Amino acid sequence: LNSESDKHLFTSPRTTQSYLESLESLKQLTDKADILSALERISELTAQEAQMDTIEGTTRQREQGIYYTSFKLAQFLVDDAVRRSSKSQPTFLEPCVGGGAFLFAFIENQMDKANPNEFDLLSVFSRCFIADNDELAVHRLLETLSIYVQARFGLKVEFPSDNVLVGDSLLEQVNDSFTLRNLKQYFNAPSGFDIIVTNPPYKS
Repeated sequence: LNSESDKHLFTSPRTTQSYLESLESLKQLTDKADILSALERISELTAQEAQMDTIEGTTRQREQGIYYTSFKLAQFLVDDAVRRSSKSQPTFLEPCVGGGAFLFAFIENQMDKANPNEFDLLSVFSRCFIADNDELAVHRLLETLSIYVQARFGLKVEFPSDNVLVGDSLLEQVNDSFTLRNLKQYFNAPSGFDIIVTNPPYKS
């Protein structure tokens, strides 16, 4: 998702001016509360765009079941899940990552317990696994994540590409049939995932 051929994803007609402006403003922020508010705004804009985009007579939101999760709610759920976990450094899976509210909440939770240095952030990233079948959403999330970690922690650390699945996290096609996708195998995580938090897509 970082190649020259993928740049059209970020500069497609669906990318709103407000979204780009929010990303630029995020680069300038240093206060934690301001940074988290900016993340909330970026997620809102992504959800709003899904409401406006049309696919075969319906909205992309309805077609793909895209619904926004507030960052405050994500923080509450993630913090509770971490408290309930028996692991001091749990692994984390978000199988329908979308705008990344749960991912950002998990990073905030784990980095609060660590020093804001590159080693600790790489350790947290190594325990995070994300998936989504919306390629544009994943591209935007990784772009936002890169800017966020630089603004929030003063670090330039890339999220590991091996921990990202662009595709259906539930099913995969094998020849002419579908089978359940084995995420433990895909992510080379034989012990599974300690925490799984998501707002799954649903259609109405």
